[in-house]
Amino acid sequence: AASSSPKNTGQMGPKSRVYLDIAIGNRTGGRVIIELFSDVTPRTAENFRGLCTGEYGSGKTTKKKLSYEGCDIFRSVKGFMLQTGDFQFNNGDGGESIYGGKFNDEDFSRRHTQAGIVSMANNGRNSNGSQFFITLKRSQQLDNKHIAFGQVVEGMDVIRACAQVPTDRDERPRVQCKIVGCGEVGKAVHSHSLATQMSEQIEEMQEEMVPKEKVNAAAAGRAILAGKQGGAAVDEESTKGRRSNDKEDEEQAIGGTGVAPARNERERKLLELRLKMNAGRNANSKEVVEEQKRDTDPAYAKKQAEQRFKRKQEKEENPDGEDDGISEKKKKPGSVPNGK
Repeated sequence: AASSSPKNTGQMGPKSRVYLDIAIGNRTGGRVIIELFSDVTPRTAENFRGLCTGEYGSGKTTKKKLSYEGCDIFRSVKGFMLQTGDFQFNNGDGGESIYGGKFNDEDFSRRHTQAGIVSMANNGRNSNGSQFFITLKRSQQLDNKHIAFGQVVEGMDVIRACAQVPTDRDERPRVQCKIVGCGEVGKAVHSHSLATQMSEQIEEMQEEMVPKEKVNAAAAGRAILAGKQGGAAVDEESTKGRRSNDKEDEEQAIGGTGVAPARNERERKLLELRLKMNAGRNANSKEVVEEQKRDTDPAYAKKQAEQRFKRKQEKEENPDGEDDGISEKKKKPGSVPNGK
């Protein structure tokens, strides 16, 4: 499908946040949350947000899905930065912006003053696409050359864990570090069109299987999804109640009391769609609650760090097997200077 027109960047708040879920080898590394400088670099921030949500369809030049999901960290320079975002080739040779091809430089007022700055990789002036990098230290030599459009506000330990993975002579991690999930923090669904499509499919199948007066659940589900897309505030108690109801729906859908198991292929697909929507709502509800905790609990970050440290110790006591390597493709010289 062709990409849709980029949204009005003025609709994005000055503190919009997105997340990247990163896996290291066959282990889950963790979640990285990035706050975007939407007030200073709205066009660049919207490009990154859209590539995290995947809502813009396929690229005009690459014909690939405009999404960071599945992207490898293909370049790691010790003590300097990690680079990723090439959804086309995963080696630094490709990628595309949500605007089609490359887009012009925007604002260089934000500086590479510390570790965790998120900035655009490029091949010179006005050549921004989808590739980006995250700094591991202050890198002032990149100022006025690369657009700094965000910063890591949570999960820098995940970035540093990726940076510790040994690399080959092309600076590619020998153990695959991959973005396995991404999206916008606090949003109900990654794509409003996808949510609408799923609801319509459910309603169509229900209309064929049961009388119309029993199809209210699908219509209500579509209304809920449409309401969530606006990013309305959700209190923790109502979120807990909805998760409880979703769990009951899921138990019923897989053959619990009150609902017969799937009798044919059409019913099976309907049940799968129900489960998928419930899983999405559960994941979003959890993220909204976590976001509220971050905003109200000053010690939240410390508690999370302690939990991650505890989990790390448990894993070290009971180590699993690890993928010791990946096949890599010969790539062109990186588009970010070594900075050493």
